[in-house]
Amino acid sequence: MTVTYGFEHERRLRAGFVGCGGHSFRNVYPVLRYLPVSLEAVCDLDADRAATYAAMFGAARTYTDHQVMLRDEALDCVFVVTGVDSYAGIAVDCLSAGVAVWTEKPPVRTLDDVARIRAALASSGKQYAVGLKKAFAPANRKLRSLTERDDFGAVRSLALRYAQFIPSVEDLVSKAPAHDYFLDHLCHPLAVLRLLGGPASTMYYERSANGSGVATFVMQSGAVASLHLPWAFSMRGIQERTEVNGDFASAWAENNTRVTFAPNPRFRDLHYGRDPDHTIDVHGMTVWEPEFSLGQLYNTGAFLLGYFDELAHFCDAVLRDQAVEIGGIDWAEEGMRIFDAFAEGPGHVIQL
Repeated sequence: MTVTYGFEHERRLRAGFVGCGGHSFRNVYPVLRYLPVSLEAVCDLDADRAATYAAMFGAARTYTDHQVMLRDEALDCVFVVTGVDSYAGIAVDCLSAGVAVWTEKPPVRTLDDVARIRAALASSGKQYAVGLKKAFAPANRKLRSLTERDDFGAVRSLALRYAQFIPSVEDLVSKAPAHDYFLDHLCHPLAVLRLLGGPASTMYYERSANGSGVATFVMQSGAVASLHLPWAFSMRGIQERTEVNGDFASAWAENNTRVTFAPNPRFRDLHYGRDPDHTIDVHGMTVWEPEFSLGQLYNTGAFLLGYFDELAHFCDAVLRDQAVEIGGIDWAEEGMRIFDAFAEGPGHVIQL
């Protein structure tokens, strides 16, 4: 598989972009150069900022009102990177105008927002996607492909670690600053959980005094999962680890980069108590990790972190006029239900 640069695509979507902030400048606008899109217009409340971004990223026109942009431009899709307070409203406006929309996470504040988007989707028939980059990080997609192999078997258990504290119930209910921080960051591990384990049925969690805690899930598939959320954790260490265990093998990823596959030794030639050398390759363990000496796309953040794949997945769905498979409205709803479940408090099973 190779990447097709933007100018090489035979068919390109007429795209608009709402939002001109630091995150979009670093991580989203630059990816457009590899996508089948023609950036027609940029919109921001700050007219000068919109003009600057349009000049830097090649848009012909600028707006300060996304409704006017939707009215005056014949767009196929819109990318939105503004903030959680506006994502649902802008998404509904785009869909109501017959335009596909991709929004950054967290996509909604409430389940009412989910209902509004679902109604707009039903009326428009267009595509809606959420920027759940962790579900598109190459390492995590590799994990998913490994779990689909015959020599892995069915997914039976998952263990995820993500450096993030759990706010108190009081903070969640009162919508203290920690509420929004948690809403923003919880999207990441939940995207990986859904990617590898499918939809969840129930949740139970416990929280320690400093906010560290563990949530356990029973998935609809019957698999069980744990989500370890440690607060006092080195951000420069292995802050993220995802492990999946199947009938015949295990696979894990560290920091969304290094992937390991290991067959279960019970089904291999294990000479317990008799192996003289720990380097003997009797277990068939395989490791994948990027190198950083070549000028490759795969070792740049836009690709390594999943930004390219999530946007390419959305664009492909629009071009094919098909539903978004990963990161659609069902994913947004489950994430909101799990977030709300934390506000119900620790110590009891919560139906999702």
